Amino acid sequence: MTSKEYNTIVAEIKERLAKLEAAQPVEDPPETRYVPERDERYYFVTDFGGVLCSVWKDDNNDNGRLDIGNVFRTVEEARREAERLCVIAEMKTYWANNGLYRIVYNPYNNKIELNTTMNLQKLGINYGELRFLTENDARRCIDAIGETRLEKYYFRVNDELPLTLCCDNN
Repeated sequence: MTSKEYNTIVAEIKERLAKLEAAQPVEDPPETRYVPERDERYYFVTDFGGVLCSVWKDDNNDNGRLDIGNVFRTVEEARREAERLCVIAEMKTYWANNGLYRIVYNPYNNKIELNTTMNLQKLGINYGELRFLTENDARRCIDAIGETRLEKYYFRVNDELPLTLCCDNN
């Protein structure tokens, strides 16, 4: 590399640094998940689907739960998550990894529908990752779980509905 090439590269780097220093830093988005204060009570879903209470000590157990989104401010929030996990477990009895059909929530008509297209997100349609091999499998899943429970726990719409637990282990 010649000294002229070297000086050109250094000048470009200095110019980029000057632009970066002049730019306004973008603030980090605010923390959206609940992180308890030390010695504060919180709730979590157990590995058997129940809900337990603990006191935040900022230890490995607490931070492990926090890392996977299993720290809740209220027992109701934890129970809602436990029910969501139950719904997903029920759905998995009908799903096929290579299936074409998806159960979707269409916000334009507020209905549960079946769809096979992949641009659902562009349309603003909330879709789940679980796929079903046949339309019949997907419909059997909807019938077994119920549209109301799918809307509330899987798609997380209609939160004003009362909490209904199918597998309450408490």
